[in-house]
Amino acid sequence: MVAVDTSAFYYIKKYLLGNDPIIRKKLKQAEETDNVTNINGNSNVSKANKVDAEISLSDIIKALDVANPSNRLAILKLFNHEDMVRLLDLMEKKDLLLGLKFFSRKSLLKFVMHLPKEQIVKMLKYFYSNEEILKFMSIKAVSDFLGSSKIKPTALFKAFEELPVDILAKILEGATWKKVGNKSKNNVLKELYQLPQELVVEGMRSLPHQERFDIVKKLIDKDEELMMEFQKKDLMRPIFNWQKPRIIESMQVLDDKLIIDMVSKLPNNHLAKVLTLLDPEKFVQALINFHSNLLFSLAA
Repeated sequence: MVAVDTSAFYYIKKYLLGNDPIIRKKLKQAEETDNVTNINGNSNVSKANKVDAEISLSDIIKALDVANPSNRLAILKLFNHEDMVRLLDLMEKKDLLLGLKFFSRKSLLKFVMHLPKEQIVKMLKYFYSNEEILKFMSIKAVSDFLGSSKIKPTALFKAFEELPVDILAKILEGATWKKVGNKSKNNVLKELYQLPQELVVEGMRSLPHQERFDIVKKLIDKDEELMMEFQKKDLMRPIFNWQKPRIIESMQVLDDKLIIDMVSKLPNNHLAKVLTLLDPEKFVQALINFHSNLLFSLAA
């Protein structure tokens, strides 16, 4: 590990470790141990005193006072980017989200655009119901949705069973180009059941937009996975109108690893500030487990 901020290194050595009474005492004892020798070149200092002069990891940790955010920041400034990114896994999501405030709205939108569709839908559902999300979809998007191969015929006909006969008749006429006349609902359904699904889709697309919308809503209410059948650009329509705070608020539903990936792209000075929010106990444990050499070098 290489110190990347000399002013931070100086601050820690002089003001945190250099002013700590225990470490100052042990450094002085160690110096006396090195300088006091007898005529034969052997030290006159007892073995017990030599042990007392050794600075332990716990001495250093105590002197660093990592409960103080300013001290945590100074230590973090000695870390390289890779070391700081490793610490992000230890952070609470609410604190990771604060790190997103360092990004511009444009950068956040670019990040969201590259998310998997299921994550974008999770963001939308944080604020909106299924019906509200569908209302943002364009007429073309709703029409295109009806042709999805993921819509099972059984699900489609269950939705049909909830429709009034006049709408079913319009679908049948749009599919067959023939007048239905005064047929019962059961007879119309029976004829629709016998048609290939692609013709049924054409029949649905011949409906006015609101009636198509109602069918799509019924399908998605029964199977929310079908929301993935909209193109990403259509799902992004409402998000493009959100301001930065709203974007960040909705991102709390994302998987932690996705937020970490975004925050890890911050420059080191911003990343260090984010990491000052890390729980002090977790920070200490990380220092002990992975950065003990750095701590001893600071006290040398």
